[in-house]
Amino acid sequence: MSALRELLKAAIALPIVLVVGFVAYVLFVMGPIGWIGLAVLTFGVAWLYGEWTGDPRDRDAAVDRVSCPECGARNEADAPGCDYCGASLVD
Repeated sequence: MSALRELLKAAIALPIVLVVGFVAYVLFVMGPIGWIGLAVLTFGVAWLYGEWTGDPRDRDAAVDRVSCPECGARNEADAPGCDYCGASLVD
């Protein structure tokens, strides 16, 4: 499931990067007024990226997690097996 989520993020991010790159180029060519717009665009994209990806520690705090006894990977508490090594998480 995680690999699919990463693939979807990449599929969505590519057109966004292309559009933002084009807009950034147009703003850069406009001169000083465009440079201010470019700075605003850059900070806006950085903020949105931070909101979109979030801090992984926040995601772990929102979901109960347990450590795998075999490999130590963090997994959801209700998972029957480890997502990484396949070991059973049920006692």
